[in-house]
Amino acid sequence: VIDTFRKISQNVIEVGGIAFTGSRGIQSVEIRLDDGDWRPCLVKEPLSQFSWSLWRISVDISPGKHRLYVRVIDGNGEVQTEERNNTFPRGATGYHSIKIEIK
Repeated sequence: VIDTFRKISQNVIEVGGIAFTGSRGIQSVEIRLDDGDWRPCLVKEPLSQFSWSLWRISVDISPGKHRLYVRVIDGNGEVQTEERNNTFPRGATGYHSIKIEIK
């Protein structure tokens, strides 16, 4: 989940959020700006295997409207799918994304 972003300079934003995969653990969290490449985020070690992990990243960005996407690669190497499903019966899937505008 993308929880927050803030502009830290003219062309850079810092983005942060939380991730959870239960007992599978988190291998990495990745973010994508618009249709760009996926980039690895810094992930803080969770307090336990059943705690959310905090993540963050600084992203170079140009003025205008953009969309940010986030996905997780779990401890088994499984990449989160883009396909959206409800939480029941096996847990929610799909990328979380937000629209932003940089002035």
